Amino acid sequence: MSERVGMSQPQAAGSAAFQVPAARSASPQDPAPRSPQALTPGQTVGPFYGFALPYAGGPVVVEGGDLHVHGTVFDGAGDPVPDALVEIVQADGEGRLGSGPHGGLFGRCSTAPEGRFAFTTVMPGEAGDGGAPHLAVIVHARGLLLHLHTRLYFPDHARNAADPVLAKIPDERRHTLIAVPDEDGFRFDIRLQGEHETVFFDV
Repeated sequence: MSERVGMSQPQAAGSAAFQVPAARSASPQDPAPRSPQALTPGQTVGPFYGFALPYAGGPVVVEGGDLHVHGTVFDGAGDPVPDALVEIVQADGEGRLGSGPHGGLFGRCSTAPEGRFAFTTVMPGEAGDGGAPHLAVIVHARGLLLHLHTRLYFPDHARNAADPVLAKIPDERRHTLIAVPDEDGFRFDIRLQGEHETVFFDV
């Protein structure tokens, strides 16, 4: 896994430029002259349709879990993204990834109109690979050619300093991968672009 520091949001697909037909003088046989054609606006890739992807219980990774993670997905202008889809994959409380289709515990949550998402799960145990406990986070949204991969780490964990992935992230960007404790559990905002853009990874 290589760290993609300063990755910009995948570029939107622009419309191909075209020539506006030149106007010609009207003759008695010509119909009424038409107004010049206007260029149609560019459009991003998409739109992204989350239909049938969210499922009942998707945000509840572990029923009755004591770890609550929430946040907001922001676009490059700092506006919330109301139609994104956030997924998490993690080890269980004993650090076991298991043999399921996703390699571990899995959750999926579509964002609310205010861009918010939330999961109920358990604190992942240490997996024995030298890394710190974390949640793998996957983001699907309009305007993205491919979904994005990032990680959520927990603040002040003893294993963070030795984590081989965190060690590759410049100090000034590392905070984008660390959740912030609050009264509801842990907040982890995802910024697709712009100031404090979240670090994403090539996988």
